[in-house]
Amino acid sequence: MNMLTGKNIKEVRAMEIRRNYFTEEQRALKLQEEEAKEEYAAMAEGEQAEAERLMKQRWEAICAQFAEEHKHTRRIVDKQKLEFFKEMCEYASSWAEAVTADLYACVTEQLCGQIKFVTDMIILDGETSIKLRVYLIKLIQTADEVSFYNTDNVYVMDFYYKLYK
Repeated sequence: MNMLTGKNIKEVRAMEIRRNYFTEEQRALKLQEEEAKEEYAAMAEGEQAEAERLMKQRWEAICAQFAEEHKHTRRIVDKQKLEFFKEMCEYASSWAEAVTADLYACVTEQLCGQIKFVTDMIILDGETSIKLRVYLIKLIQTADEVSFYNTDNVYVMDFYYKLYK
């Protein structure tokens, strides 16, 4: 059995891992944005108008293609998935109450189930029950899509479930 001695404790305290993936990505995005602004500023007024027209035209084409594909898509409700989603909503309700988060759950027209939590912070410390931790893990593991983000000084957690065959 290894005992922690003064030397071992110093070694453990000296361990630190730091990877700045987010910071590096933000720096790269800022650089790209600055380059795009410089390139746009260097264009003549007519070129700027043409570039904007082309971007708008491309965007409208993408939207039209999506709308056309969506119009021809038929989805059939998967009753097992729907029942499972209802069970996840019960877990979500217990979890939201325990962490004092607002809860929004719905089924969209596209037959996707959404569970959304909104709060200012989430702390899972030693006092958090194992059951609540399991609920959160189950939500993360079973959702088809998961998003965690910060907006307007609140923390949002979105879970999406495909409820169709």
